[in-house]
Amino acid sequence: MTCFFNAVIQLMCACSNLVEGLLQLDSSNASCANATFLEHFQKLVVDILFGNGFPDHTHVFQNLNVWGSRLEIGVQHDAEEALSALLDSVVESEQSQTDGEIKEAMLSKSLSGRSVFRSKHSVCGHESESTDSFNILKICLAKEGGDIVSLLKHKSETISDYKCQKCGAIGDICRTESTELPSNLLFVQIKRFEFDMRTGMRIKVCMAVC
Repeated sequence: MTCFFNAVIQLMCACSNLVEGLLQLDSSNASCANATFLEHFQKLVVDILFGNGFPDHTHVFQNLNVWGSRLEIGVQHDAEEALSALLDSVVESEQSQTDGEIKEAMLSKSLSGRSVFRSKHSVCGHESESTDSFNILKICLAKEGGDIVSLLKHKSETISDYKCQKCGAIGDICRTESTELPSNLLFVQIKRFEFDMRTGMRIKVCMAVC
């Protein structure tokens, strides 16, 4: 298994809730020609965790949903890119499943976090809340100061001359942002390549991390 994809699979195998959800799937079709991506992914994870011979990642790797050029074995790629493709593939395959409990165990508990935005108007006192779900939370350590823990804590800002959506009052609002993660495990994937939209090529990131 190529190095960047191996790193991603090891990360996924460490998500206990994800593994629990995979083990709930019916694995009887995993070896069939018409097996879904999710069933092949389940077999790969189970083979790795339980040592069932030499794990075959071929079907999972070759059927990843990749934006732009496809991932290729033997070519340098970004683990973050492979992780994004794997998550998209799992979500798309899972949407064809009918068992809501499996979806809850795999996606809501294991893969999806969310950013929560709360605001309070200084004039009328009206409060509002909105959320933005994510599978991967991208953080630029170089720009934000390199402290991952502080970046996940509450952030606040004041916005002036804001019109209340409920009553139309004009005034300042205090807006806070917090991050809710699906588990107490934090996996960090270092981005090795940037994708150049002009050339369609990957450019290696040479910036020092520490």
